[in-house]
Amino acid sequence: MDEQLVRSVNYLVEHALRRPETGILVTRHSPCDFTVEFHPDVPFGVTYERRNW
Repeated sequence: MDEQLVRSVNYLVEHALRRPETGILVTRHSPCDFTVEFHPDVPFGVTYERRNW
């Protein structure tokens, strides 16, 4: 799962310049499930992680 998470975050980092108003939010829904998204509450250039379980 860690490799998949790193690939997902790196993919968004590559596209971040198209969305300079948002940063990246990683939400872990369980030990094996997560989402990675641009989020307006996260400053540009920053990645936040939260746990949702």
